Amino acid sequence: MDDTHKKLINNLLSSNFDSYSPSLIYGKMGLSIYLFCLSKIESNPAYYSLADKLLDQVLLHDLSPNSSINVEDGLAGVGLGVTWLVRNRFIEADLNEMLEVIDNAIYRRIAFQKDSPNFSATQLLHLTGYLYIRLKEQTVANSQIL
Repeated sequence: MDDTHKKLINNLLSSNFDSYSPSLIYGKMGLSIYLFCLSKIESNPAYYSLADKLLDQVLLHDLSPNSSINVEDGLAGVGLGVTWLVRNRFIEADLNEMLEVIDNAIYRRIAFQKDSPNFSATQLLHLTGYLYIRLKEQTVANSQIL
């Protein structure tokens, strides 16, 4: 790793993550994935520890059923990030159990929306992709990837 990359990582590690959103693209979920990958590349357990801490913050503290459901900045993106981490063996989890709250919130917001749809075509395409991935996972007898 070159010096510039090291400096960027050190700046990142000294950041105040409390001010970051939980999102996949702009926030803690994306950083968590980056740090899990970096921990593997660099064989550095400190990166893994921080990635795990960020993931816990997202899943246990930052999300609510009222959060956005978009892939880019909401629940679907977090769900896709968790799915990717499990499938690539960075974490061990039963996806159906871990993502049940997210899946239910997304389904309810789409199915029982009282107002006219407020989703762009791109957002609907992303949500459809997320729901397809989750539906495939539901049909697997054992969704636990170890």
